[in-house]
This record gives sequence, structure tokens and C-alpha cells, in this order.
Amino acid sequence: DPLESSIYTIVDIHECDHTLTLTSDRDENDISNENDISNKPVQSSQNSIDFSWSDLWQLSHIFWVLVVLCVVIYGCIVPFNNISSSLLLERDYFMTPPDGCHLQNSSLCESSSNPPVNCPSSQWFQPPLPGNLHIDGTFYSTQLTASNVDCSSDTWSASSACTYTYCSRLSAAESQASVVMSIPYIISSACSPVMGFLIDTFGFRAVISAIAPMILIFVHLFLGLTSVSPIGPLVGQGLAYTGFVAVLWPAVPLVVKPQMVGLAFGIITSMHNLGCAVVPLVVAAVYSDSNNCYIPNVEWLFASLGVVGFIVGLYMNYYDVRHQSVLNRASIPKEEDVKQSRNSSNSSRSDESTMRKSLLEESV
Repeated sequence: DPLESSIYTIVDIHECDHTLTLTSDRDENDISNENDISNKPVQSSQNSIDFSWSDLWQLSHIFWVLVVLCVVIYGCIVPFNNISSSLLLERDYFMTPPDGCHLQNSSLCESSSNPPVNCPSSQWFQPPLPGNLHIDGTFYSTQLTASNVDCSSDTWSASSACTYTYCSRLSAAESQASVVMSIPYIISSACSPVMGFLIDTFGFRAVISAIAPMILIFVHLFLGLTSVSPIGPLVGQGLAYTGFVAVLWPAVPLVVKPQMVGLAFGIITSMHNLGCAVVPLVVAAVYSDSNNCYIPNVEWLFASLGVVGFIVGLYMNYYDVRHQSVLNRASIPKEEDVKQSRNSSNSSRSDESTMRKSLLEESV
């Protein structure tokens, strides 16, 4: 509209006139002072932050609860993933045969004429090993053990080798364990975006932080105390991992001041790595004290970490309810809030239009 364009032009000229007047009224001393300032070192603004160890005490209480939960849950998940292949071999796919399982002639290699006796027919059990024989120039006076057999060498794994059956079953067991142990990662990669969207929409971060360790408790109790297929528990592990990761890291900016977000992420990452370094040492100690077996004592350790995580998660919910539900509320604004924001924006535009018209009338 030509009239509206003329109005905007007059308003802009009017504003420029005021600007020029203010510029001309400036004292020459101000300009000289500016030149002096330009030669001085630049000082930090009020918004700049200098780190001090006392800043740690300014981090909120709920942030430190998140740190504890991070250490416990990641300590339950990551070390388990590191040993899951060996644990699955021991538990499901390369099990020790029962007492009484032996070769018909224990001094000869397994063959059609020297079959196993009193041994399970399942391929997921270790076949019996011979003893009192020479292999590659070495004499073994007692029955061979797993520590004697090196299936990476053709001496032990070739089709003509005495331990061919043992090595072929071990290879099949390792392949099956690798497939099963990938389940948590597949679930996490597929469900994490969906979980993140649902959390942004509906919230319940603290609730999920309590549900995840509860699932882990059942996962490790089933693996340690029952003979059920590991697929179900590992699906649960994947869901627990997906939910916990989706709420932990986005929750950090919600519970600390904006200028301390970087410090908070650094602390929680450091504690996460510390937990992932210490827990495997504990796992190794438990494994060694349990006659080099993972079941059931190592699983008891992981279940105990899940219990601690569940208790911390319950406390987090209690604290969050008493402090405006910062963690459990949704991130995406509700429709009413969006409408209110739009109305406020429209009101602002109306006020701007009124101001321009009043300036036009003054200039005329």
C-alpha cells in the first residue's frame, strides 16, 4: 500500500532525525574516552564465568541424584555387555556336560567308533575331551581341559584334529551368543528416537528412571537363577537401556543453571566413566572367587546394582514431586500455551502499529 509505505518512510526519517540529534549532542570528551578505552585490555563482561571448585556446591541436589543413578545403572549395563558373550556360553550355548559324560574310550579321539557316553544330545553342551594321548608332540597324561585346547590353531580345529568336534561346537556357540547379545543394541537403535519423542511429549523422566532399574533386576534374576531362554531377558535389558539413556542426558540441563550445563555434563560423564572402570574390577573379583563361573554370583552383583538404582529412582520421584515436577513434566508446550504465545505476539504487533501511527501524527 503506497500510503503505508509513506508512513513507514516518515517514521524512519523521524527516528533517524532523533538519532542524528543524539549523536550531535555527544560530548567530544566521550569520543576521546572511547579511543582511550580501545587501547585498554578487554575486560570480561558480567556474564562471563570463571570456574571455581566452589561451583560444585552450587549444583542442585537433584543433579547429584542423577549422577548416582548414572553410575549405578551404567555400571549394571556396560560391564554386563562386556562379559555377556562369555556368560551366555557358560549359561546357554557351551555348557559344561554333567558328571558321567565321557568318551567310550577316553584315551582315543571322538569318532563314530568312539562315541560319547551318558552325554546330552544337545549341541549346546561341550563334548567330552580325551586324555592320555599325544597331540602335536605333546603328551597329555590327564583328560584335556578347555585351557589346553586352542581352537584358533589348525592343530586343534582342523577336520582331522582330535578335538575337531569340540572346536566346531565352540565356534557355533560363539556365533549364536553374538547374535543374542546384539539384541539390546538393536532395540536401543530402533527405539531411542521414538522413546525420546514420547518423553518430550509426555514427560515422566523420573518415572522411567525408576522403571529402568526395576527391569534390570528381573533381567539378572532370570539370567542368574533360571534356565529360561536369554532372549527375553536381553529384550528387557534393551528396553531398560533405551529408556534410561533417553531420560538421563536430556535431564541434565533441566536441573542446573544454564551457565553450568557444561560443567554438569563434564561431571556426570566423568562419574559414568569411573563407574564403568570400577565395576568390571568387582566383577572380575567375584568371578575369580566363584571358581571362574559367572552364574549365579556375578548376576547377583548386577541385580544388586539394579536394586540400588531402583531405590534412587524412587527417591528421585519423591523429590521431583515436591519441587514442581521438573523432570516428570513434558518438554513440548501444550496447545493452550501455544495459543497464549500467539495472542501475546499479535498484541505486540498491534502495539507496534499504534506506536508507528502516533509517531506519524507527531511528525505531521
